[in-house]
Formats: sequence, C-alpha cells, structure tokens
Amino acid sequence: MKALDAAHRAPGLAADHAAGDAGDAGDAGGVAMDEMKSRILATVTAAPARPRAAATRVRWLVLGGAALAALAIFALAGGLRPTGRPAALWLPTAAGALAIAAAATALAFRRGPSMLGRSAAALVGIAVATPLLLLAWKLGLSSLFSEMTRPWPGRPGFRCLTLSTATGVAPVAAMLYLWRGTAPAYPRLTGLALGTAGGALAWALVDLWCPIAHAHHLLLGHVLPLLAFGAIGAAAGGLLAARRLTPPRLRPGVANARPIRA
Repeated sequence: MKALDAAHRAPGLAADHAAGDAGDAGDAGGVAMDEMKSRILATVTAAPARPRAAATRVRWLVLGGAALAALAIFALAGGLRPTGRPAALWLPTAAGALAIAAAATALAFRRGPSMLGRSAAALVGIAVATPLLLLAWKLGLSSLFSEMTRPWPGRPGFRCLTLSTATGVAPVAAMLYLWRGTAPAYPRLTGLALGTAGGALAWALVDLWCPIAHAHHLLLGHVLPLLAFGAIGAAAGGLLAARRLTPPRLRPGVANARPIRA
C-alpha cells in the first residue's frame, strides 16, 4: 500500500517541482528585463539629447569650421589659378564640379525619407556616380578646347594629390563627426558616401587651382584622393553605429534552471 501511495504521489511531486523551477526561471527572466531597463535608462540619462536649436548650432559650427579650414589651405596653396585656361572653360568646369559635389554632399549628409538613413543602393550610387561624373565633366568639357587635355611634363599629379588630401580632411572629418552614434541602417556604406562627398568638395576646390585635364594626371591627383576618402569613411563607419547594450548575465544557479518534465 505504501508503494502504491508513493506511486500515486510521484507525478504530483514532479509537477510541483517543475512548476517551482519554471517559476524560478520566470523570476530570473523578470530580473534580467529589469536590469536591462535600468541599464537603458542609465545610458539615456548619461547622454541626454541636445535641444534642436543647440544641435543645429553645433552642426553649423562644425561644418563652417571645416569649410574655413579647407578654404584656408586652398588660399595658402595659391588660391584660384586659371593658368592659361580661358574663362569659358574654367568657369563652367568649376561650376559643374561644385554642383556635383554639392549634390553628393546633400544626398550623403541628409538622412532622406527614413530616420535610419538612405538605402544601400542610394549610398553605393553616390559613391560610384560622384567620381565618374566629376571625371567625365572635366574631361568632356576640356576636350572641347584646343590643347586643354594635353599632358604636362613634370606634373604627373602629386601636387594635386597633396592638396586634395589636405583640403578634404576637414570636410570628411566634420561629416563623420556629426553622424557619429546615429545608428544608420548601413553605417559603413553611409561612411563611404560621406567620405566620397568630402572628397568631391576637395575636387571642386582643387579644380580651381589645377589647370591640367590630362587623364593620367586627373586619375592620380584628383580621383585617387576622392576614392581614398571614400575608403576612409567606410572604415570609420563603425563610429556611426550607436553603442549596443548587451543583456545582463543571469546568476549561474538561476540561468541554467530548466523545468522538469513530469
């Protein structure tokens, strides 16, 4: 009889044990969620969002400072130098380069219709189309004028490479800085587009300084630094991602709790 009573009580005891363990696991999950909420609140409190007016002021200060730095370097290098180019050539080429650079910057820097930034196709399109358009515009317009695409002995493009790099650092750094921690959907592609846009702005400045439109010179002195800035932006894209919060670890004795099947 005792054996029969024990056999009848066994399923009930096992069920009670399982319910107790399941309750412990549920309590552990509740504790984990509470800890996660506390951590999120602490992070938000530690980094409060700026008011809109203050954020706009900071944005303009950073972008304005970057523009002044690039213009100062351009002026120190000699500024505008037509150097044998007719006004009918250098004015349209400069205006076209500036328009392409401005469009690339507006598309890359602004989020677009989504708070998560532009789509991957749009970002890749900015990175690919910008250098192609700048090169095609410079070569195509210069080829309409006699001797404007001839090679210049002793000017392979290293001076333009140096000036393009120097004038592009501040715009690229400023745009990446303002996008930091914004968690776009494609942080590295966003960095690629921002770097390309900054390189395009440098192209527009250097185009006012450089009279050479030979293809090899343009590839070394103008296209290469633009592509390099795009690569730097893509590499720095991890800075654009917001800091991720990892869920807290449960206590060893509770985390491994499993309900026992009857």
